[in-house]
Amino acid sequence: MHEFNNILGIILGRAELGKMKDNSELRNKCFEAILISGAKAKKLIENLSQFSTSKANQTGLQAISIEHLIEEVVSLIDHDFERANIAIEIDAKKAPDVFINPTKIQQVFLNMFINAKHAMPNGGKVVIRIWDDKTKGMQMISIKDTGSGIAPENLERIFQPYFSTKIKEGKGSGLGLSISMDIVREYKGDILVKSELGKGSEFTVVLPSHTEAEIVVEKQIKEENINLKSDISEADFKVFTEKVSRKFSVLIVDDEKDIRDIFEFIFENKNFEIFYAGDGLSAIEICSKRSFDIIFLDIMMPKMKGTELYFKLKSIMGKKPNVIFISGFNLSDDLKQIMDNENLPFIAKPFHFEAIWALVKKIIYYSNKE
Repeated sequence: MHEFNNILGIILGRAELGKMKDNSELRNKCFEAILISGAKAKKLIENLSQFSTSKANQTGLQAISIEHLIEEVVSLIDHDFERANIAIEIDAKKAPDVFINPTKIQQVFLNMFINAKHAMPNGGKVVIRIWDDKTKGMQMISIKDTGSGIAPENLERIFQPYFSTKIKEGKGSGLGLSISMDIVREYKGDILVKSELGKGSEFTVVLPSHTEAEIVVEKQIKEENINLKSDISEADFKVFTEKVSRKFSVLIVDDEKDIRDIFEFIFENKNFEIFYAGDGLSAIEICSKRSFDIIFLDIMMPKMKGTELYFKLKSIMGKKPNVIFISGFNLSDDLKQIMDNENLPFIAKPFHFEAIWALVKKIIYYSNKE
């Protein structure tokens, strides 16, 4: 909550400053700070919202570098750690990728950092070491702090749900380490801990390294999933659209007018026709009269949910429509299963213009190439 309030303070402060000062250079700096802080807030919400679940979801598996994941998590907390006078040091040896859901494992590391910070109220140091244990086929990720340490009688209890020595201080729910262990064990891994009162603690996350069999699985996923296909450059897309020689059509199905206005700006001065529907019934009526190259569907709408609308459109068209789901809510396991089964892309609100445009280019390019 403290880190989120810091981010919110920057956004509100910069917005107020930009409104007060009639200086284009200063306003541009304010806009840039607001965008950066907004992106951090979005990432923080995505990470923290997952702590309420007790089991890792196996969707979204991919081969990825642990060092890269650690760097992303550090970028979320480095400002808060700097203010708390806590230094962060990373020592990463060359190691193979791991086959995981990166969002879930990031939550494990985020929880470790939060615990380390709470253990060092007067400042200190966190050292992160990453190395490959080839004899065991495992990657080792050690997060060591110079904090207060854990009492010996508590070491065996720290992974139990609702156990925490910080609840009375308002600094924990007692679920963080329990959830982290559940996530890591889903990948046949483990979390080891060593601690000494007055000297600090060391948590070591152990994860299996990437295997050849998993590389084959990932390759198959990549061939089927538009999210994992190669991006299309502006130059290549321009050449492609000139060859096709027609306007592309996009339907935006969303009950929020502000969201529709954002899409209008994204497609401004581009070779696209944009149509809008405020609910599922209106979308069905429009789609019964004409086809679309891409349909953006909000998941939560009045009269009909986006997923129900998708299957109705699929039935009407007699084929799978090029749909991109959008939502401000976290996806439930059922929704994730539908999107995995149908190989459908999803963009969470708030979204970046560049992310939407990059996905649109890929869908238009690959669907017309096939």
